[in-house]
Amino acid sequence: MVENNNVHNNNHVNFAAPGGGFETFIPKGSGVWLVGADNVTVKQNTIRINNFDGIATVSLLVLGSLAGIPPAGFADIKSNPDGVKITQNIEKQNGSAPPAGLPLAGADLL
Repeated sequence: MVENNNVHNNNHVNFAAPGGGFETFIPKGSGVWLVGADNVTVKQNTIRINNFDGIATVSLLVLGSLAGIPPAGFADIKSNPDGVKITQNIEKQNGSAPPAGLPLAGADLL
């Protein structure tokens, strides 16, 4: 459950430790990312002014691609999110300036 949060202006450089894991590859300007998560509810949050996206529900394969890992590297992992519910959130002014070079467009909901 991700509930009653105010997520805004996540437009700084990703501060995760280099080599620390997949979190180092989440693009700057991201609001909330659900990567391969199952049965998560995101509700009653205010998510605004994030340059890339507000809420993103993505396969682990997407984050793996950003990290340069081929899909075969995830052959034995269930990588797609299932049962995600996104409801009653306020999303405004997200996606106005996505990082260059990404194969994904900026959006409130991705």
